[in-house]
Amino acid sequence: MSNLPFSPGQQVEIIIIAENPPTENLTSRFKKLLKETQALHEESPLSEEDIQTEIDAYRRGE
Repeated sequence: MSNLPFSPGQQVEIIIIAENPPTENLTSRFKKLLKETQALHEESPLSEEDIQTEIDAYRRGE
């Protein structure tokens, strides 16, 4: 290569940045997971009491 603004042997740093970061795919996959999780109890939703019972059991190590 020629006409570069660097001296022969000069150390340079090259940074490569992707145009389409993969986080877009992770975001859509996460949103899908949330919808699937919310749909699990649509027909028989958990009550606040059920949730508290689960929390208490977890804290007791059950």
